[in-house]
Amino acid sequence: MRVLGAIDMAEGNSIRQRIKTVSQMTFTDEEGQPRQFTWRTIETWLGRYHKHGVTALENTARSDKGKTRKVSPEIVQEAIDAILPKVHGRNPQRATLYRLCIERGLLTRCQVAPNTFSRLVKRFEMLKPQADSANKHRLAFAKAHANEMWQADTLYGPFVQEEGSPVHTRLIAFLDDASRVCCHGQFFLAENVDTLIEAIRAAFYNPIGEKTVTIRYLNRTRWPRDQIRVARLAPLVPLLQKRGLQLIEREAGNFELPAFKGLIVKDSYWRWPERCRAGNAIDFFVHVLGLTFHDAMHEITGA
Repeated sequence: MRVLGAIDMAEGNSIRQRIKTVSQMTFTDEEGQPRQFTWRTIETWLGRYHKHGVTALENTARSDKGKTRKVSPEIVQEAIDAILPKVHGRNPQRATLYRLCIERGLLTRCQVAPNTFSRLVKRFEMLKPQADSANKHRLAFAKAHANEMWQADTLYGPFVQEEGSPVHTRLIAFLDDASRVCCHGQFFLAENVDTLIEAIRAAFYNPIGEKTVTIRYLNRTRWPRDQIRVARLAPLVPLLQKRGLQLIEREAGNFELPAFKGLIVKDSYWRWPERCRAGNAIDFFVHVLGLTFHDAMHEITGA
């Protein structure tokens, strides 16, 4: 406020000239240290003060602090899971894992910086087996795609009158693990096997016919982890040739796809430097070709 107060007493025929005059002054902070500010900084402070008052001058943290913009923790975890079997030693260095992920095309430098990679690995305990990790952030959002896994939970609801007596209701709800969408929620007067079955039936409601469990749709989502792991490491070149895509062979076993300018395929991995994207075989069919996860699994595995 001392800086802004000095503007009114500064010399100059316009507000811009007075601000530039104040920028030549030296101010002392609470610790006795001399401070000098540019006229553009002072002009920004003055605009905030006129628009929002004194509260706008307080230092605030960035809204995206601690968040990743180009890569999600799930993608980093998948890259680490693919690299760990090829690394010797029980406690590999995070820098070594980052280098191997970059070399194999699982991640790109423009996706995640080394410091960000190290911070994510430490925060979510990615080097620990999932059974040994107590990190709640690691246990949540365990699936990368919607409808791969639902979570169920119950909680107490409000009291209602039942036959003249107050009864504590129970809420049974189902939450999609990847998208965090509430698939279904229903209140009951009791929490038992019968109410759970009724809630599941309502969650699998078929709007075309009667209220029945759509078994075909349920079975479609059950892909074993081992099968998903094999599909991620499936060679891409034969699969793309089967789809009729043109491939141009380059050096070091790399293949270029003219249909997707700048995209390089090698073994089961691909990278697209122009768009800062990379991934495994499943990611290619989902993010590049636009298939759903289930259709991609069917095409890769032939199931």
